[in-house]
Amino acid sequence: VGKRGTEAVLTRFPRLGQERLTRVKMLYGEHGSGLLFFSFIPMLGVLLTAGAGVVGVQIYTFVLWVLVGRILRNTILLVLLDQGLRVLVAR
Repeated sequence: VGKRGTEAVLTRFPRLGQERLTRVKMLYGEHGSGLLFFSFIPMLGVLLTAGAGVVGVQIYTFVLWVLVGRILRNTILLVLLDQGLRVLVAR
């Protein structure tokens, strides 16, 4: 959607507008593709990944950051789940 569908999205949703597109480009310009690390956050992840396509983040960089963020999130969830199960079993 980001790379090839920017025009279509802006046509379909004119409220997004060029101003927001410029803000996304500035955000990635300031912080770089490392922002994609936070793509594991619900709702924010959709915006970050679509924005990455708009600004032309390379696919390998995209996959690396998204993968690292998701691995960290899933590891934390597994640890928390394990802790919770241990508490339940101990009762």
